[in-house]
Amino acid sequence: MHTTVPVVFLNGTADTADPPANVAGATATMPNALLVSVPGTGHWTLSNAIDPGCLLAATTAFFQAGRPASPAPWNACTSVLAQDLVPFPAS
Repeated sequence: MHTTVPVVFLNGTADTADPPANVAGATATMPNALLVSVPGTGHWTLSNAIDPGCLLAATTAFFQAGRPASPAPWNACTSVLAQDLVPFPAS
């Protein structure tokens, strides 16, 4: 699928249902796509149990802006999560 519509893919690095590899090539056909790998999480990366608020804030800002997402807030958030989360068990 080719589109120039801004898209953000949030994938947990331990997501067995829809792993980051499934969207790894998305930027080839979606030039305004941003791939965000959320360390140690499974499928529900925006869950209150996982997100300290930064993923939801970045997602909300992306929707409100209506343009391609800057990677900076996502990178800052995933860095915090990488330090704070206990990795999701892989099956």
